[in-house]
Amino acid sequence: MQLQINGGRAHPELRTPVAGQGLQPVMTAPVEDAAFASATAPAERQLLLARIALGKLLETRPPEPTDVRTRVQVLLPPEASSRGRQLTQEAVWETLVEAFPATAAYAWGFTRTATGGVQALIDCLAPEAEEENWQQLILLGADSLLDARTVLALAQANRIMTAGAGQGIVPGEAAGAVALTRTPGAQPVRA
Repeated sequence: MQLQINGGRAHPELRTPVAGQGLQPVMTAPVEDAAFASATAPAERQLLLARIALGKLLETRPPEPTDVRTRVQVLLPPEASSRGRQLTQEAVWETLVEAFPATAAYAWGFTRTATGGVQALIDCLAPEAEEENWQQLILLGADSLLDARTVLALAQANRIMTAGAGQGIVPGEAAGAVALTRTPGAQPVRA
C-alpha cells in the first residue's frame, strides 16, 4: 500500500527493515523541480532550496532604502548530522550572495541547532545581537532528509514512515524564508 501524505510516495531505492515485514520502501516527499535533477547530494539540494526560498521572499519585498540594516539568520542542520557536516556556512553565503548580489551588504549569521527556528530567533534577539541595530531580519532555513545516512538513522530510531508502517515522519525536503521588520521607534523585543 502506498500512502499519499504531503506528496509522500515510496522511494524507488531507499528501503529499511520493518519488524515482521522485511525490507519496505521508505516514504519520501522530494521537491519536484527540474533544477533538482542533477543535485543528488543533500548539501547541493539544501543550497538550491535556500536559493529558491530567499529568491521568492526577495521577489515579494519592495526595493529597500540603502540605509536599512538587514540581518539574515540562516538555519543549518546540526554539524553532528551527515548533511550538516557537508554544508558549510561559506558555501551557503557564497551561493546566496552570488544569486542575490545586493545581499552582500546584509549582516549574516548562522545557527546550527536541532531546535530550529525558535533558537535562531532567540539568538537574533540576544542583547549582543541587539547592538547590531538591524531594522529587518530574514530567517532562512533549508533541509533535505533524503540521503541514505539520515534515512538509516531515522529508521534505527523507529521514527520513519515506510510503506509497511504508517507511523513516523516522511523524510522530505523544504525551505522557508520569512522577513521581520521593526516598527520605527519600537522598543526591542526581549526573549
